Amino acid sequence: MLIAFHRDSFMPPHRHPANKSESYHVIGGMMVVHLFDDTGAAVRSISLGSSAPSFLYRLSTNLWHMPTAASEWLIYHEVYSGPFLKDRDVEFPSWAPAESDHAEVARFRSRLPNPL
Repeated sequence: MLIAFHRDSFMPPHRHPANKSESYHVIGGMMVVHLFDDTGAAVRSISLGSSAPSFLYRLSTNLWHMPTAASEWLIYHEVYSGPFLKDRDVEFPSWAPAESDHAEVARFRSRLPNPL
């Protein structure tokens, strides 16, 4: 699947079952993939970019994660080991803000490390 993100786009933290993997391949722009522990603390941030040293990342554990655009626009190719059944394959944590709560999303994002 090809995904286009604006810097202000928000995909909530989520995780997938342990037997699934997900890959991000940046085609244009810069992204940061944030990894979280079960309490919502950011434990690692991975920088990727079309012109950066790393442009591909594969997550093969069921860690909480969240991709974000670090450039104004980001285009990336996402691959997920299927079949994809959204009701079973995506879990959202209780500590993540709702997509519709823009003020809380802004507060949440402001606490994330910016490795770029």
